[in-house]
Order: sequence, then C-alpha cells, then structure tokens
Amino acid sequence: MSSKQTDAVISYGPKETLEIIKNVHKTNILNKKNGIKDAPVAVGIKGVHGIGKTQMLKQYAEENNFGYYKLSLAQLDEVGALQGYPTKLFRMKTTITNKKTGVPEDKFVTVEENLIEVYKNAGFKISSSKPIMGFAKPEFLNFLNGKNGNILVLDDFTRALPFILQASFDIIEEQGFNNWRLPDNTLIVLTENPSDGEYIVNTVDDALKTRYISIEMKFSKEDYIEWGANNHIKGEYLNFIYMNPQVVEGETDSDGNATMIGRSPREWTKFFRLINYINNFQDPKNLEYIRKIGWLCVKEHINYFVTFLANGLDKLVSPDYLMDLNKSDSDVLERLKDSVYFGNSYRFDIASLLGLRLKNYINKYVREGNKVSEDFIDRIEILLKDDELFGVDNVYSIIKDFASNNKLNKILNRESISNKLLSIS
Repeated sequence: MSSKQTDAVISYGPKETLEIIKNVHKTNILNKKNGIKDAPVAVGIKGVHGIGKTQMLKQYAEENNFGYYKLSLAQLDEVGALQGYPTKLFRMKTTITNKKTGVPEDKFVTVEENLIEVYKNAGFKISSSKPIMGFAKPEFLNFLNGKNGNILVLDDFTRALPFILQASFDIIEEQGFNNWRLPDNTLIVLTENPSDGEYIVNTVDDALKTRYISIEMKFSKEDYIEWGANNHIKGEYLNFIYMNPQVVEGETDSDGNATMIGRSPREWTKFFRLINYINNFQDPKNLEYIRKIGWLCVKEHINYFVTFLANGLDKLVSPDYLMDLNKSDSDVLERLKDSVYFGNSYRFDIASLLGLRLKNYINKYVREGNKVSEDFIDRIEILLKDDELFGVDNVYSIIKDFASNNKLNKILNRESISNKLLSIS
C-alpha cells in the first residue's frame, strides 16, 4: 500500500509575500555572516499573470538600494546567457607586501583572456602560458552591484526550455557556475504561473522543488488599495476595485466552475492610467472615450466601471477631504455620513473601504515626513468618535495600526482614542 503526500495550498497577498521574501533574504545574509556554508535559500513565487510579482521585487530592490536584474528564462534558447560563454582563462600573479608582517606574498588571480592587458597594467604577470577552459561571467552580473544586497529574478522559469531550466537550478545550488559566483547577499527569486491548464508551463519535478521554497501569491484588494494610494491611482478607481473585486478575481458557481474570468490588476492599472486626467465623468464625450479605451484594456468588464460611475459611487468622500484641516469638522462628518448611509441603510462595505483608505492616507502622511500636529490628531479623534460611521471593526483596525507605527504612537496619547482600543479589544 502506498500513499502520496498532497500539499495544502495557502495563498498570500503581495504584502505578506514580500514580508516572507524580506525575512528569507535577511536570514540568508545572517547565515553567511555566521559561517553557515549552505547555499542561500532561493524563493519561488507562483501566481497568475499581472498581479505584480516582478514589480513588487523591483520596488523592494529600489527601496533598499539593492542591485536588481530580471532574466526572462522563457526567452532564452541557449545557456550562455545564463551560465556564461566558454572562454580561455589564464592564471596571473603579482607580489604584494603583507601590511601586518611586511613579508612579500604572491597573489594569484584567474583572468579571462580579454582582461589580460588590464591586469598586466596593474602589475600582474601570466604565471602559466597554458590556458584553462572556463566560462566568461554572464552580462547580468554587471547589474548585481548593490552594496547591501542583490535580487536576481529568474522570470517565467517554468516556461523555459528544459536545458535552461536545469541550468538555472545549477546556479541556485552553486550560487554560480564553474569559475564564477554570484555576489554576496544575492537572493534568487523564481517567478512562475500556475500549472492549472490556463498556462503552458513545464512541470518541476520533486527533486528540483527541494532546492527552493515556493509561495503562492494571490490578488488582494486591500494590498492593491495601499499600493495604488502610493502610486498615483485615483481614489475613485481604488474605490471601484475594492467594491468590485470580482472584476479581478473572477467568479465561480457552486460547483467551482468559472462564470466570469477577471482581468489582471496590470490590465486595470493600464486602464486607470489612460483615464487618469478625466475629472468629469458625466460628460458624454468622456464616457464614450472611457468605454472605448476600457474595452481595449479590460474588455466587457468596462460595463461594471460604467455602472459604478452611473451610481455615483465615484463621488465617495476621499481621505484627503476628511483630513483637510481647512474644512470644518461638521462639514467633514456630514460628507462621511452621506457616503456610508444610503437613506437609512448603512453600507458596511463602503465604511470598510473608507476606513482602509483613511489608514493608508495617515501612514503615507507620516512616511513622507509630515508632522503629526495636535490639530491633525483632533481630526482623527473626531472621525473615530462615532462608531456608527466607520464601524467598530474598522475603528479598531485603524487605531491598532497606530500602535504598530512608531511615528503614530503619539496619537494613542489621546485618551479617548486609546480607550477605544482598550474597550474594543
């Protein structure tokens, strides 16, 4: 009798995925510092196209001044671009004086044929005229020059030709190939699409899977709202995605059969960029343009967006308005109430959306170096005072965020705010 282990699939949004990647990278670096000689652990990210896998990694590298390079394995048809091309290598030496002992010592290096003259000018001489066959360093190494770390993305690796796939795993295991090595503190990240029949991908056998850890990444409307707030996506468009996640995630019937195929966040972002400067959604010419460009970007899903505009949901109060200290408290509260109540009906979904956007706004405000003044705290206190506006759960989420951010801790010095946290928890 035999049994086969089946792995439970746990999916994470981009924010949680990135936290795992950061911790793996940090642990790899610490392991090397502590003399652990195992190869650094590589990370695989599996997810549908357009959810921001490579963009997330590039942004992580930019924010930390890491070297970064994305190598599209599916486009390679020879291993040279990955492993380097065969070349002649020569042993060269020079004599240097040990600074501590004052004793002359020989220093040896292995040099590619085209670099011999450079090393000769630096005082080196060829120690053996017989060349060694090796491999020239691949071009992408020139981009992995970060002082604190590097990110090498092997993109679409399960779409690669079999011999390219095998070569990539040799590099993961050896952190290089033959005579060259990756720079210290380099994290290799593999990206792939799922093997669910929607994509043409190669199967990775169990032996190769043991060489890296794999994370299932999914779309998260909350993460998209936070990302969009920091990347010039209009608040109205963020409202739409939050209230209509099915336009990204798709829908299924009770038997799990797809009844609607969503469009990727990348496609919606492209659409939003192309209508970024339209302010009057009631103008027939603007609506006609939105319909045309929307069909090109997201096909029939544009009908959801047009309906969203027709219902006036683009006019929900923005966090900028709520935190505008030139507006009166009564005016701000009235606009907030108008947004979360439709007649006598309380819209919890809209309250959740506005609570999330307010939390993101406050975090961005302090991240950009703005001062948290007493007037600023006064406004927060007034907005969170009435649980019937944002709702108890949303208020708790917002205040809890203050406790986990050192720059916002002073808000909890306000007794009415800290008491809310204690009473809800």
